[in-house]
Amino acid sequence: MTMLKQSLTCRFLFTFSLLALFGTAPAVSQAQSAASVVEDAKSKMIEMYSGIDHVMVKTDTFTSYNRLIRKDGEVEMQTQIESMPGAGSDSPMGNSISNPLAQMDALAEHGTYQGTKTIAGVECHVIFLDDPSKVDAQFSNGESVSYYIGVSDHLIHGMDMSMEDGKSMEMRMFDYQDYQGIQYPDRMEMTMGQMDEASKQQMENLKEQLKQIPESMRDQMKKQLEQAMGMIAGEPMVVKTEEVVVNGPLPAGIFDQ
Repeated sequence: MTMLKQSLTCRFLFTFSLLALFGTAPAVSQAQSAASVVEDAKSKMIEMYSGIDHVMVKTDTFTSYNRLIRKDGEVEMQTQIESMPGAGSDSPMGNSISNPLAQMDALAEHGTYQGTKTIAGVECHVIFLDDPSKVDAQFSNGESVSYYIGVSDHLIHGMDMSMEDGKSMEMRMFDYQDYQGIQYPDRMEMTMGQMDEASKQQMENLKEQLKQIPESMRDQMKKQLEQAMGMIAGEPMVVKTEEVVVNGPLPAGIFDQ
């Protein structure tokens, strides 16, 4: 069960980390290098969030809270994700991404610009990174990653990651909407690569673990369990945005980490 929760949480954090990095308003420059694409996205993102206190994003899978703060003279982005159902009372909140702006700086420094490619019907800049851990240490098992950033809107529309074990993960973002100046996709789809023998064994192990979970907890986590099983089998995991609220009510202590 721990393996399942860690796997889901990692993917969710990764998705929202990318949104924090590249969820920006349209840019006017036509940058042609990794550094200029990312730096432009960073400045636009700071501008977009500077006029608000925080943003709550509720999807059909989880809820996140996002804000910009100034710390030690530097601007920092904070994202807090609420725990999934069944996570337990000892962990009332999910993991915190402390500073995606630093991740942007790392991507600008280490990424390589590789032209453009149409992703989900949108022309995108391609930024390639041969070591994903240079951007985020939790991706130490990643072999390489490509980010797809819209040429005209500078929003992220997808990414492809290759793992050291031969697996891969693909993410696509569709139908960005405007919420009081905040750009956010209507849905996201994540797909793991073709299931190999190791994945098949992982599926069987997961099925055995599920038999040990109390029925009440299985009911609470039904959607997450179905998504995990589907991803292992190579089916896309679809996350739909239900609500985006700017400067709405905050749960007590949501950013107290």
